Amino acid sequence: MYGIVSKKKIIEFVFPCMSYDSTSKFVENILIILSNLPAGLRTGIIKNRLIEFDGFDESEKKEIVDNILKNFHKIERAKVLSLFESWLTSLYEMDASSINSIFNSYLFELYLNPNDLRNFDNPFILSLVKVLNDLPKNKRDKLWYCFMESILNTPDPKMFIKLIPQN
Repeated sequence: MYGIVSKKKIIEFVFPCMSYDSTSKFVENILIILSNLPAGLRTGIIKNRLIEFDGFDESEKKEIVDNILKNFHKIERAKVLSLFESWLTSLYEMDASSINSIFNSYLFELYLNPNDLRNFDNPFILSLVKVLNDLPKNKRDKLWYCFMESILNTPDPKMFIKLIPQN
């Protein structure tokens, strides 16, 4: 009778006064709160959100990823790296197709908005790679293979491959 309504539509109905700026501030606040939580609690929350995210439609994923990419640089780098580690740990527990889908959402958004890459300077990229490299080999390998598969499925893989440090 009523059909399926997306989470985005519910939020728009309940919070009609939330503009893009307020939504962006909301995401920034969530990232800050998550970054201040202990790793175990943060990882559990991120895992649940990733499972939920994987079920969203493409427009919802696009909006979430866009807000994350536009707000992560407002948080201390050390805390971003802690969030990233929890995100990777949570991703690892998902199946490869879900991991690829999530990576694809981020990579496609970066492809459409290459200016968002300006916050990914070389020291930051090296720090992200170090977080990945510090994971146990089985986790690192699974995530790396999924990431590379996702890069190869972008419209311009070279755009992303040139960002990967050679060392």
